[in-house]
Amino acid sequence: MSFSPSKRPLCSGGSMSARRAARFSKRPFVLNITSMIDMFTILLIFLLVNFSSDDTVKAPDLDLPNSEEAGGVKRSSVPVAVTQNAIVVDGATVARIDDVYEQGTAEIPELVAALAQQRDRAIHIAKLAARAASSATVGTEEIAWQGRVTLSGDQNIPFELLRRVIYSCGQASFAEVSLAMDKATEAGR
Repeated sequence: MSFSPSKRPLCSGGSMSARRAARFSKRPFVLNITSMIDMFTILLIFLLVNFSSDDTVKAPDLDLPNSEEAGGVKRSSVPVAVTQNAIVVDGATVARIDDVYEQGTAEIPELVAALAQQRDRAIHIAKLAARAASSATVGTEEIAWQGRVTLSGDQNIPFELLRRVIYSCGQASFAEVSLAMDKATEAGR
């Protein structure tokens, strides 16, 4: 078995990797991360838009009424819970029930402010998603706002309080209100 002789001189002044390193070290290293940032931005917006969780808020002191209808909670609805002690929006307490009774007005300002913040956040996320999808700026008028609220009310709260909560949801541009209930069992009827 014979090997063909190498055309390189044996004493060239260094190994091949040393020559390669010397050649590449003369150029400054530049990392272009623009496309990687674009990719992560699109991925983040995709995950924010498609994040789904159980929208019903079941507080410890919340006893939901039973229902015969078995319907699921619609996606992209804001969960609002009315317990015996507080009004909770998306897991955060926004008003105490005692304070709501003392106000005496039909509108609950704390609830309207919290829902307006949720609305603005949802519109902002929808704008970002539309901008990422079309790479163009989108105005507020082009965003299809769907004001949905899933209302979880304790079965022992007065109807007047429930009416005020629904009215406040409407004042914050949440026109579609769904009531969350536990499914009735055969023994519970």
